[in-house]
Amino acid sequence: MALREGNTLQGDYSFLMSRLPDDPMQPLEKAGPEEQRFGAWARRLSAGSRARFRLRASFARSLDGQVAAVSVVYLDHGAGSFAAEFSGRRFQTELKGTERWKTAILPIEESGLP
Repeated sequence: MALREGNTLQGDYSFLMSRLPDDPMQPLEKAGPEEQRFGAWARRLSAGSRARFRLRASFARSLDGQVAAVSVVYLDHGAGSFAAEFSGRRFQTELKGTERWKTAILPIEESGLP
């Protein structure tokens, strides 16, 4: 799912999953290094905040036992970490302050699908 809200592109790609109401994330433009921009899709989540999403049931059913994963693209900015929770598991990703966009690929277990 791409989170789009900025000056150029509007509206998320939500055919696989969607953001739940009361989204605390704020749009962010020109984030990261010049040669590695995600400005049209970047969003900021304040420390201690939680973003929530719902997987589309029709998409989950279409997997029919196939292996699936959540791919999180994040800006490795500063020190600290972020966590993702689903399928009864918690994934913790440490930030190293490289100031580069990175991707965390997190497996979804079948029991976590609707």
